[in-house]
Amino acid sequence: MHQPDSFDRAVALVVRRSDRTPTADAAKSLLFGIGSLRTAGVMFRAANYQVAYNAQPLETLQALITSAESVYQHTHSLSEGVAHLIATTANPPLPTGGLQVVVETAEKTNHPIAPALRARRRELQLLKWLGTVRNKAIQHRAENGYIDNNAMVARDVFVLFRKPTEPPLALAKKTRSCLTGLIKTFSIPLDPGTGSRESVAYLDAVSHGLLQAHPNRADPARRIVEEAAQHDVLMSAAALDNIGWALASLIEVVPEHP
Repeated sequence: MHQPDSFDRAVALVVRRSDRTPTADAAKSLLFGIGSLRTAGVMFRAANYQVAYNAQPLETLQALITSAESVYQHTHSLSEGVAHLIATTANPPLPTGGLQVVVETAEKTNHPIAPALRARRRELQLLKWLGTVRNKAIQHRAENGYIDNNAMVARDVFVLFRKPTEPPLALAKKTRSCLTGLIKTFSIPLDPGTGSRESVAYLDAVSHGLLQAHPNRADPARRIVEEAAQHDVLMSAAALDNIGWALASLIEVVPEHP
C-alpha cells in the first residue's frame, strides 16, 4: 500500500496540467522523474538508518551512497525540467536557461511571473543549493577537488563528506552557535559533537527539519550552511519532504489552462 508522502502533491499538480497540448509531453517526463525520485529515496524513509547499517555495514553504506547520489541527480533533473516548463508557459516566455534563469527572474526583473516566483524564494534557493551540491560533490567532484569519501550514518540522517577542507574558524564558531541555539529552542535530541565539518552537516540537517514549520528560524541556518560551502551530500526524510514541497510549489506557477 502506498504511504502518502510529499511527492503526492507534486504528482497531483502535474496531472492537472497534463492535458494541455504545450505541456503534455513535459508532464509525462515530470511524472516519470517524480516516480524515479520517490523510488531513489525509499531508504531514507526508514525510522533508523543505523539498524540496517549495524547489521550489514558495507552493503548498507554502499546502498546509502548510491541512493543519496540518485536523489540528488533526480532532483537536479526535475528542477531543470520544472524551470523549463515555467519558462515556456510564462507570458511573455522566459529564456530557457533552466533554474538559474527562473531565479534571476524572481530576483531582478518585473516580469509578470516574478511576484509568484519571489513568493517561492525558499523553494528556489533550496533547489538551487541541491543542484550546486550535485554539480560539485557528485557530478564533477574530481574536477572540483571533492576527493574525500567519508560518511556519517546517524539515526535519521546520512551525510557524505567529500570536501577535503574544513570551514574557517570564524564560520565554524557561527555554525556551532546557530546549531546549539536551535537545539535548545526546539529541544532537539542531538549531540552536536566537536568537529566543525560535522557541525555544518548537523546544522544542514536541523534546518531541513525546520524549513516548512519554522521557516524564519531555518533561514539563518540555511544561509550559514551555504556560506560554509562544504557541499555535503546530505539526505534524510525531512530533506526528501522539502524536495517534494519545493518541486510542488514551483509546479504551481505553471498555469493549468492555456
